[in-house]
Amino acid sequence: MGIFEKYLKTGMTTFNLSTNLDLSRKESGVTITNISSRGVRTVDFKMIDFIYLKDGVSFNIINKMVQTIMKADYKMITDKKGIGTYFENFFDEIGRIGEETTLKKLFEFIFKDLFMYGNSFVELIYNKRGNKIVDLKLINTEMVDYARTKEGNIAIDENSKPIGYMISIPYGMSARGKGDIIPEKYKRFISKNNQQIFLLPKRIAHFKINAFGDRYWGVGLLEPILQQVLRKKSIEEAQTNSIYTRGTYPVIAEVGDINHEPSESELKAVLETLQNMRHDRYFSFPYFVKIKPLEVGSTDAASESMLYLTQDQAAAAGIPMPFATSAGEATNRATLNNQQQIFELVLEYYADEVTDSFQRFILRRIKEVNNLKTTPKVVWGDIKAEEKNDKAKRLNLAITDGIIAPAEAREYTLNAEDLEPNEKEYKDWMKNRFLDTKAPIGKATTDVPEFEEDVEKKEITTKKQ
Repeated sequence: MGIFEKYLKTGMTTFNLSTNLDLSRKESGVTITNISSRGVRTVDFKMIDFIYLKDGVSFNIINKMVQTIMKADYKMITDKKGIGTYFENFFDEIGRIGEETTLKKLFEFIFKDLFMYGNSFVELIYNKRGNKIVDLKLINTEMVDYARTKEGNIAIDENSKPIGYMISIPYGMSARGKGDIIPEKYKRFISKNNQQIFLLPKRIAHFKINAFGDRYWGVGLLEPILQQVLRKKSIEEAQTNSIYTRGTYPVIAEVGDINHEPSESELKAVLETLQNMRHDRYFSFPYFVKIKPLEVGSTDAASESMLYLTQDQAAAAGIPMPFATSAGEATNRATLNNQQQIFELVLEYYADEVTDSFQRFILRRIKEVNNLKTTPKVVWGDIKAEEKNDKAKRLNLAITDGIIAPAEAREYTLNAEDLEPNEKEYKDWMKNRFLDTKAPIGKATTDVPEFEEDVEKKEITTKKQ
């Protein structure tokens, strides 16, 4: 039953679709809101690099989210053996142009770019004749912008789609002979300098998250907390100076008393002596010179501000505070479990966003350009931040209560422990287990379960890195 049938047949009213309607035919529309946009990035990506490299919490948040998602791994599923083999060979060969990489590493870099910048760009590399996609290459997000008009707006076509992208190259490199030719009808109003390369949209897969407004650009997890991090770094510097001051109190000298009016030369001599003072040196002064430290009190205001700013960082990323700081927090276990579940939902959402975009912008284009009939489906694994033993206990309880069969938990266990399945050994062991009178599962039985091959779907499993 299709999704439309499902919704049309449920509810109080029954809707009938006319059989005269040709629902299979797609007709192009004409937009009447073909309005360009400035589409300007709201933050300099170099500032994002700065807080990622200089702030420990930001660094940990990005890496922990990427690591948790990537640990779940992925697979590609197809019911066409030939298609599965084709794409398996295709992704085994990527990285021949540019940086050597693998599909797993490509996904890792996409997630990292998305979490840092909100955008990630992958170039689809064509052969010399331009009729076949042969490779994939990740592009530095900081180098990419939309093709723009001379007024600075994003250049769009009659369907409100960007005409292309501009790649900025380092000074000293020549752009001659690189990139695509700007379509003739757009040449007169597109702005391009000698340090830019124009690429048509067919060559770029643009991944983005948290897009808003005109939705040309995504928003990463570090941009919303940019000001908080800068303030936190300022407070850290002030705190460091304060600690240094409290650790080595300033030393002051009172020179003179009621019977001795200090001269300018005496004041200067005492000052020079104090400036040369060290813990392993000794000095003597007249009785009318008194030396004492100037004590500086401490305050909790800075610590409270630092805690607030760090909590703001964790909130913006949607990650529990203990995960963001990797420190033991005084958090109720039930509360932490709820936070963990929400964190897993956040990661699952981002994984779905990436797999959907990968399906549409990469797999579908490869299918269309390379004349394939279908594509595999990318399925991301079970994203869990919980401890393995906790899940093992829950699975064991579900098996004991008869909710699931042991075989249903087998795939998870193999993946969680990073084990390669051996189907023959598993089947032999299961048969012997049911026949063995000493088997721990109960009485011996000759009702050996049948093991059938599942030939309906073939899986392309990712290779162990």
